[in-house]
Amino acid sequence: VHYDKTVSPPALSGAGLAAQLAFNSTTCMIYLFGGLPANLQASSAMYIYSDATNAWETGPVVPFLGRTHALFTNLDQDHLMVFGGASQTGENTWTCFGDTWIFHITNQTWSQVTTPGPSARRAMMVTHDRNTNIVYMYGGILEDASESEELWSMTAASRTWTQVTISP
Repeated sequence: VHYDKTVSPPALSGAGLAAQLAFNSTTCMIYLFGGLPANLQASSAMYIYSDATNAWETGPVVPFLGRTHALFTNLDQDHLMVFGGASQTGENTWTCFGDTWIFHITNQTWSQVTTPGPSARRAMMVTHDRNTNIVYMYGGILEDASESEELWSMTAASRTWTQVTISP
């Protein structure tokens, strides 16, 4: 999809630094979630932009704090995935999260993935393979501030995380 127009963001009450943005090609909607506003306390703000109405709306209530997380859309064209992230608890001190949440685009609800997954972390990288419908997550900064070199995958159908062995 190619846009030739400027999209003005909403008044970002609650969103901020490290907020994540995802585009759903099926609905032509943009999802803006979380981040760290000026007070550096994790935000759970969610905004949804509709191309059809050319307007931003406040999204549904989020049952967890948004933070420096990984956000991905199009697991199966009807879901966003949010994993992990952190909230700053002091100067250079962070509490990391290791939870996975799925946002159901059609019915505008959240559900938590309860199967075990990667350890709590922030600042990880995420990508999606459309051919296999698998999300891959690499690295991140762990609770003890060490850097992870783990690679994890999640299939859209099973919502199950699997650690992938990386051979040198």
